[in-house]
This record gives sequence, C-alpha cells and structure tokens, in this order.
Amino acid sequence: MFLGITPYFYATCGSFISDFNIKTALKEIDEKDYLNTFHLLAEKRFLAISETDKYKKKKKLVDYLLYRGWESNLVFEKANALIV
Repeated sequence: MFLGITPYFYATCGSFISDFNIKTALKEIDEKDYLNTFHLLAEKRFLAISETDKYKKKKKLVDYLLYRGWESNLVFEKANALIV
C-alpha cells in the first residue's frame, strides 16, 4: 500500500539517516506519479465507502487519507471535489 510522504519523513527523524539524505530521497519521488497514485487511491476508497450520508462519507474518506499520511490540502481538495 502506498502511503503519503509524511510517515516516511517522521519515521526517519529518530534514525541515523541525515536530513540531507531524507530531503534528497523525497526529491526523487516524481510529483506526477505521486499525485496520480493519490487520486487513484482516493477515488477507489470513495467508491468503497458504503455510507449514504454524504457528510459521513466525506469524513470517512478524509480520515482514511489523513491517517495514511497524505497532505491535508490534497485530501480536502479531493474530498470536496468528490462530494458534490
């Protein structure tokens, strides 16, 4: 399962990996692939949620994506786009 950048960054903070190496590795992640993966995962999860109330469905989607480390601005933009 693909997670957002946040868990990887915080997981390495207490380790012996230097900040330079962490930042260099994060720069190697292609932004297009990252966003494509995010959108596919969000849409797949949105369709899997069986809630009928749109506000509860939005909350479940947001909670799911934030828990997995995706950036909050991406999460809320996508949730607002999917919940009409």
